[in-house]
Amino acid sequence: MRARELLTAEERLSYIEIPNNIDDTELAIYFTLTAYDIEFIQQHRNRYNRIGLGVQLCFLRYNGWSIMELGIIPDKISEYLSQQLSIDNEGQIGRASCRERV
Repeated sequence: MRARELLTAEERLSYIEIPNNIDDTELAIYFTLTAYDIEFIQQHRNRYNRIGLGVQLCFLRYNGWSIMELGIIPDKISEYLSQQLSIDNEGQIGRASCRERV
C-alpha cells in the first residue's frame, strides 16, 4: 500500500526553492550576514563561490536546511548579498549558479 503524501508537489517545491517574492523584512532578517559570516565567506576565492556560500548560509537560516541545487538566485537576494560582501554583481551572479560545473 502506498503511503499518503503529506505535501503537494507545489508545497514541496516551496520548501526547496529560494523565494522570488521575499519581502524586505524577511530579506533583512534572514539574508543579513554577520561580521563572522562575511569574514568566513571572504576566504573563498571567487565571487560566485562567495555569493553561493552566502546564499547557502542565509537559506539555512530561512528554511532550516541547505539547498541541494541552487538554481537561479533571485536578483533581490543576490544584490543584497553582493552589497554586504562588496562584490560587483553586474546582474550576473544570480545566473551563475546555473553555469556548468567543471
